[in-house]
Amino acid sequence: MREGDGTIRFVIEDDFHAERIGEPYMLLGEAAAELRRLGELPWDSAPNRAPCVGWDACGRDYWLIEYEGDEAWRSRRRLFVMRMGSGGAQWIVPPDEIETRFCGLPVETVA
Repeated sequence: MREGDGTIRFVIEDDFHAERIGEPYMLLGEAAAELRRLGELPWDSAPNRAPCVGWDACGRDYWLIEYEGDEAWRSRRRLFVMRMGSGGAQWIVPPDEIETRFCGLPVETVA
């Protein structure tokens, strides 16, 4: 997908550990499907298992981020979707509402 000055990409990021999960997605629906899949996996197995030494007392905060650009990526929208921990997935945004809520966010503009 192209818009503005570059390619649009969707990235799933663990904000707590500043770690990208998987590769960028070209379609929002693909990224939303991967978030739903992550929510169904056990918290203590890859890729949900936190990368830190104290992983068993830690978790992940999954954000869906939209970037635009070819050479340099510029963040356009961010949505905190899910927290993963020992109790399993805690959905901040219900899985069936990810795409709708994300599309309703304002696009960040460069001043």
